Amino acid sequence: MTSATPWTLLRYGASLAATARLSAPTRPLCFSSSHATIKSQQTSEQLLVVIGAGPAGVYAAIRAKEVDPHLRVLVIDKGRPLSKVKISGGGRCNVTNGHHVEKTRLAENYPRGNRELRGSFFNFHGPQDTICWFSDHGVELKTEEDGRVFPVSNSSATIVDCLLHEAKKNGVTLQTGKVVSDASISDKGKYILKIEKRTIDLVEFVEADHVLIATGSSQQGYKIAVKLGHSIVDPMPSLFTFKIDDAKLATLSGVTFPKVKAKMKLEKVRGNAPELTQACWTHVGDTLGS
Repeated sequence: MTSATPWTLLRYGASLAATARLSAPTRPLCFSSSHATIKSQQTSEQLLVVIGAGPAGVYAAIRAKEVDPHLRVLVIDKGRPLSKVKISGGGRCNVTNGHHVEKTRLAENYPRGNRELRGSFFNFHGPQDTICWFSDHGVELKTEEDGRVFPVSNSSATIVDCLLHEAKKNGVTLQTGKVVSDASISDKGKYILKIEKRTIDLVEFVEADHVLIATGSSQQGYKIAVKLGHSIVDPMPSLFTFKIDDAKLATLSGVTFPKVKAKMKLEKVRGNAPELTQACWTHVGDTLGS
């Protein structure tokens, strides 16, 4: 992902999940379909809008407030905050990788090769930073044999509760049920975000100093980034499911196997070495993790 606008690096230390930071105040303009109202907030504090309330977005919002307590931070998401965290890692939440805590080693395992990573990658919070952050905030973690890092409680609720508690304590504002449907840059160099509420016919236009896109694989996030001056390299999947045509396996739906030896045959690919990994069965197939 490249940018034609300045200040595109994630200064606040978000996770590595599809995030892009854009810099560009704070006078939200609110319009409904029937009439327009203006909400004026005269303040010298700058506004950061985070699009996406997953772990990357919420964690980055907290870090932003820790780095700059005077910054106003607003997180927007169409769903509930951290909803996917609750089911990740079989309900335990796989926090990070404990075998590749150094950023250089982590880069060596990037699917497209470490040459694809920009120099700014090495200024991000890495696995070791993440482990230390949770430890400093009262969450004890453990590293399992395969390198996956989980909370000692073996419950994803521990991670969710920690992030939501820190967000509230630091004054991060979370707004759900809303979608950022459009974005542009004003003549003043500010970011104008069109925000739609899903349950009622309401549209808001928010003027922000900074925008952080943390929407994961959502195509909407890519569209917003393009509108704000970025170019996008086609993404490639890092986790996907196998659909197996065997009705009997449907009875295993919801069952997780901690250790499975798997081997996949791919056309035009040599050296298909087996790998010891975990597997989770669903009603439509199997999900393998590594």
